[in-house]
Amino acid sequence: MGIAYEDDIDGAKKVIMDILKSDKDLISDELHENFVVENELATSTVNLKVLFWADTIDFRKAALITRGKIINKVKKELISKGYSLPSDIQELTLYGSQQEIPISINNNQK
Repeated sequence: MGIAYEDDIDGAKKVIMDILKSDKDLISDELHENFVVENELATSTVNLKVLFWADTIDFRKAALITRGKIINKVKKELISKGYSLPSDIQELTLYGSQQEIPISINNNQK
């Protein structure tokens, strides 16, 4: 999960941990610890790795459904708390004698 460099890392980790603690399909005991850790300083985001134990009988299907549910909850909750989930930033650099790049912005949102 990538959050903006300007965002509060510890706050985001707490939001995610609260989701993990409240989900009935996850296991949390002395042998199974769920946690969130800083994983990477990427181009546009600070990436957090979310690790959790899922209680599943049908490992493949149930684990994927549980994973998707957690991703969905985390995304929605972080956005509702004002966190940015930016996509990669692209930087344009002019080389040589070119002084301008003709750019037009289309604001036709559907």
